[in-house]
Amino acid sequence: MQRTGFANACTHLSERQAKMEHLETSLCAALVAEAGNIGTKPVSQNFIRPETIAAANARIAAAHGALPLVKL
Repeated sequence: MQRTGFANACTHLSERQAKMEHLETSLCAALVAEAGNIGTKPVSQNFIRPETIAAANARIAAAHGALPLVKL
């Protein structure tokens, strides 16, 4: 999202930019849920919890830290 700015293309139905805090994170979560043919309701009810978000963030940080460019 940061590289492409795709969240800017997701405008509010009223044609105004939504002023919701952390909109980009919510959009990414919704897109991943839909891309996996799971849907947002089951994901939000069963998988999105503080402990799972923390574990997922730790994995992302570890993978990022292993990139050759980051090591430079």
